[in-house]
Amino acid sequence: MTNLDYFQYSIDNINQDLDFSNQKGALVIPLNAKKENELTRANEEIIELITAYSKLKELKVKSEKQIKEILINLILIIENTKYINYSAFCVYFRVVGFSYSSYMKQSNLINIDEKISLIRKIADAYIEERHNIYLSHGYSNQSLQVISDASSSRRKGKTGINNIINILKPYDFVKVSSFKQF
Repeated sequence: MTNLDYFQYSIDNINQDLDFSNQKGALVIPLNAKKENELTRANEEIIELITAYSKLKELKVKSEKQIKEILINLILIIENTKYINYSAFCVYFRVVGFSYSSYMKQSNLINIDEKISLIRKIADAYIEERHNIYLSHGYSNQSLQVISDASSSRRKGKTGINNIINILKPYDFVKVSSFKQF
């Protein structure tokens, strides 16, 4: 088959391969906004900590002890809360050319002072670029679920591979596990 043949196949079978029976979405927030879970509490604490840090900066408070305490609390939440990578603050890491997963990989390799320095730089940029905007629009734990849903495709990798295998079977394609098997 040529690329044109594949393109025509996709047009002819536009809805055929939608599979709603094998969803991989992870529900990360409670079913009711009046309830909370560890993630929503941690997300709200991040917002409060960043607001406090922002206020200290705005008032030009030079208490390094207070600032360090806020940054350490941010680090503890970031490193110890499941799904916190869906928080607006952790998603912002990507905006500054970093990522939550990169942070987590490095977190065991760097000391606390290096972590504080890194989180301070990200928090400073976040406060300048996003925090007040999000405050004025109203932070929402709903965004945690939206980001989780947007990431669901990464959890479906094997499902996608199996769908492609099934599409190609009638054309005598054989799945190989290594380049040598070609």
